[in-house]
Amino acid sequence: MRTATVMGFVGAGGIGIELYQAISLNYFADAGAILILVFLTVALIDMFSEWARLKLAGISPDHA
Repeated sequence: MRTATVMGFVGAGGIGIELYQAISLNYFADAGAILILVFLTVALIDMFSEWARLKLAGISPDHA
């Protein structure tokens, strides 16, 4: 998700191009909303990924 945002910002499409357009058109409320959604999505994916790695390794998430 992080990489897709950066790649889109530099011209590869996706959510990054939406962010770039919002900034370039001075739609700062839209740009802020996009940034918040990207941040929350990345945070949730990272938390789930950590939980899944610990679960697969047989380590209790409480003791990590």
